[in-house]
Amino acid sequence: MKKSLLTIGILATGLSVQAQTVLLHVDDTAKMYVSNGALVYNGGGVQTRGNGNIDLHGNMMVVGSNATDVFRTIDTNTTPGPKTSGANVILRLNDPSPANFATSTYGQLYITNLTQDKITGIVDKEYKAVNQGSFQQMALPFANKTVQTIADDLGKGGPNFTGNRSTSSLAYWDNTKTVMRIVNPATSTDPGNSTVLYGPTTYFAVGTSGWNPAPANSAVLTLKGVPYTDAVASTNNVNLVNGGVGIDYGSYGQYTNYFGERYNSYLNDPFDTRWTPNYGKELYQYGNPFLTNIDLSWIGTDVGEPGTTKDGNRLPIKGIRFSQEGVNYSSSTGTTTTTNRTVTFNHSADGTVPAGDVNSLVIKPLGVVYIKLDPTLIATYPAANLNRSLNFNTTRRFASAARSAGSYSVTAAKNTPSSTLKQLGVIALDSQDREISRTYYVVHDNATTGYSSMSTLQANIGYNSDNTPASGSIYTNEEYMTGGIDPTYASQYNLYINEANEVNFLHKKIPLKLNSPEISKLKFEIRENATLIPANQSALSAGESFWIKINGTNVMLSQDQVISAGSVTEAGLYYGQPQPETVLGTSNLTKKSGTIVTYEKSSDNFVAIFDKNWKNADITIFDMSGKLINSEKGVNTKSNHTLNIPKQINNGYLVTIKADNGQVYNTKIMR
Repeated sequence: MKKSLLTIGILATGLSVQAQTVLLHVDDTAKMYVSNGALVYNGGGVQTRGNGNIDLHGNMMVVGSNATDVFRTIDTNTTPGPKTSGANVILRLNDPSPANFATSTYGQLYITNLTQDKITGIVDKEYKAVNQGSFQQMALPFANKTVQTIADDLGKGGPNFTGNRSTSSLAYWDNTKTVMRIVNPATSTDPGNSTVLYGPTTYFAVGTSGWNPAPANSAVLTLKGVPYTDAVASTNNVNLVNGGVGIDYGSYGQYTNYFGERYNSYLNDPFDTRWTPNYGKELYQYGNPFLTNIDLSWIGTDVGEPGTTKDGNRLPIKGIRFSQEGVNYSSSTGTTTTTNRTVTFNHSADGTVPAGDVNSLVIKPLGVVYIKLDPTLIATYPAANLNRSLNFNTTRRFASAARSAGSYSVTAAKNTPSSTLKQLGVIALDSQDREISRTYYVVHDNATTGYSSMSTLQANIGYNSDNTPASGSIYTNEEYMTGGIDPTYASQYNLYINEANEVNFLHKKIPLKLNSPEISKLKFEIRENATLIPANQSALSAGESFWIKINGTNVMLSQDQVISAGSVTEAGLYYGQPQPETVLGTSNLTKKSGTIVTYEKSSDNFVAIFDKNWKNADITIFDMSGKLINSEKGVNTKSNHTLNIPKQINNGYLVTIKADNGQVYNTKIMR
């Protein structure tokens, strides 16, 4: 859609205004309409009078230029006072119909360079969202808004939220104690005072008893209030520290919090496998403090961030989770949730790249986010200057899609295939082409194949209240180094994002499970360094493509391709054309090869002795975590070859030797 840009001068009808205080004035009988796709820039103060109206379907920037600029709504009295009933600055939901409200465009308002005392105008924000269950996860980006007015705006019909722990209460997330606390219904949201526990960036859980987040037909709810300023540390310097640190959750989360709820009933950490010591730790939940989108796609580092303007954030981030559904509360067990959007991050010396639901990294106004940190990354990548400070101000974007990683070229890095992060999204559709669920397969040169505590890009789909792995509609399972399902870990967790090393797992199978009779089709989304490749294209920069083997047929996948799933319950995903079963692992062809690896005691080396029919071979060596130890191309097979394996470290290694005739020899050795 083509955007129009309108720079506002003084617009006044019937009222004298001071230029140093108000640049844009909309009088009692005036109406200003900002269409969907338009961008209005106002370099000064803004006010409306009486019924003066700014009907905002597009985007508006209010940028203060001096200390006297204001954003206010005033009444029609001779000596004007504040007008607090609203209906003056309205942020519209452009298509609130039942079929389209979740993906509808909406009006956005960006305010900067104004302190909170200069922002007194009431803004109406239209709201309609998928009902998440017992509690609606929300941000409330309005300063000093009373709990009673929140209840009124949400349509509770008069009753306020209660002060007890129930679905009639308003709760907020305590990052330090990893617990939901109840907001006193006699209080208000914080006007910017960082000493209280809730404020601009608070993650609220709003009990849905007495109101519906998704009104029938094309109706909407309207939340009204004074927008937050961006001139405070509570939005531009949020310190992510002490997330659950020092709390003993007990074995498998069996201990209870202060309110008698078991930690395993509500703590869901898709970035750690089961209840490891890191499970449920370094988790931080926040709400979008603004009436514009925030884009979190590049908060890991400003190295490699696209564009000339960086957001300046450098978090040691492990992953982000969004959009909980099926939220159910029980006074005896606590709150359980189902996760449906997850992103992980790949860190390297060249920067940080997101993987998974990348576009979900754009958080809408009133939206919330769940962030997991990995503090060990601070020491691992000292040159990146990672820290725990998050500046929400610099992440604001009107765009609804994550920032592009830069121009895409099919020939980029042709000779360095391991320089980019490549991902395949598999989207399960029903017979009406409606999305049921999705899963992701991600490859990179520093990714880990198979189970490893060093995995960085993986995310599971969660656990049931009895700590058994949740079983979604579509997911993948942990793989063997040689391809196929690893039953040891398949029984322990199911994966939403599955990573594998693109070098040692090329042409090998990731097991895909289709676990719902409603699945009729599969649609595919392909990204490279978080950027979508062109429609109908298959080839990635390394010259390889993603494939699926379904119903015994190998299919090379292209962007936006849709295939029939029929009644299939299992399939295989591949990076690189699927290798014939006869050359995988301990296949018949491999067994017939005369190549062996043997230990030579006199030199303390492992030596490859090649099949006499081979001319040359490629050798790759990985340790048991999946880290590449050595790679050699075109090795002459006429003489024995000493393998380059470290002698100083006791470890296990996987050696893969591939001949020019296609034969493959795999072996595991221990030093």
